[in-house]
Amino acid sequence: MRALPTTEESESVEGREVMPPSAPRRSEGVVRHLPTVEWVVVWLAAVASWGRLVVSLWHVHDLGFDVQIYARAARAVAHGVSPYSVSEFVYPPSCALFVRPLAWVPAASVPRVGLVVNAVAVLLLSVVAGRAAGDRWFGKRSALVLLLLTLTPPARAVLSLGNLSALMALGFTIFVLLAGRDRWVRAGLVLGLTLAIKPMLAPVLIVFALERRWKALGAALALPVTLIAGAALTVREPSRFLSQSVPFLSGGGEQGFDAYNAAIGAVFRTLGWPAALGWVARLLVAAAIVLCLAMVQRIESDTRNRVVTTATLLMAGTMLVGALGEDHYVLVLVPLLATVGVAGSYLRW
Repeated sequence: MRALPTTEESESVEGREVMPPSAPRRSEGVVRHLPTVEWVVVWLAAVASWGRLVVSLWHVHDLGFDVQIYARAARAVAHGVSPYSVSEFVYPPSCALFVRPLAWVPAASVPRVGLVVNAVAVLLLSVVAGRAAGDRWFGKRSALVLLLLTLTPPARAVLSLGNLSALMALGFTIFVLLAGRDRWVRAGLVLGLTLAIKPMLAPVLIVFALERRWKALGAALALPVTLIAGAALTVREPSRFLSQSVPFLSGGGEQGFDAYNAAIGAVFRTLGWPAALGWVARLLVAAAIVLCLAMVQRIESDTRNRVVTTATLLMAGTMLVGALGEDHYVLVLVPLLATVGVAGSYLRW
């Protein structure tokens, strides 16, 4: 009886000699993942440009205006005083605990700490945005995003101010990445954490309702409620967030702030145009946003494209129609802008 051929032997099929398939060599996989010259050049340019921007801001005399507000609130909490004794602190009580470590930083170093933290946050934002757009981790798309951000006023503003918007934009991008991969509960937890720090991403909660992800919506709401309730037991006068901060924010900020506010209402006030005309413009923009949302939900079958487009539309609409639209809020548009050239992206229109 003839023995069966082994895998090391050649086999004969209809008179033809066929060699068994060979396993891919490990070296071939290594070569495929080695950085290309193009990748190295793009990342070197991006990091050099980003580093140059950070260095140029290092000795600016008015660096860190916003992060110094957080530091003063943190010191107030450390001394048993309400963080809302710092009139510019307009965040939830849980934010006061989040920035609490700033109380340990020398006052002279606070602006540079804010600069470094935000520089790292925007770098990570670029990396995650590239990944959410379908590129590999630290791919060329991420480097291009970072390189372009170094040329934009919003990136420079958030670095010089030390505002929490950089971390919120990073959280938004992580939300887009997770939701686009159908990891909705994790996406809800990430969004909920941002809401406990700075509730600028609250409109994104609508995405969960549009996608009928009720469990994830519950997680996105339960986490900030829990954190804020816990902080209210620790921070003095937490009710001042509702009685003092919320009316301040819904009114568009303090007088003279309109010059830094891109919301339609603020623009009309700055130009001296009739307020009634401003309301008409806001209603038209709101109607256009709703129409676009309806179209995306109806025709888009790809979860990743639908989530990033819907979430970005909600944030863009809020910045225009709402009371506040500071320039560094525009960083939340980065995940959608990173999809330029991606198959199915609405930016290919």
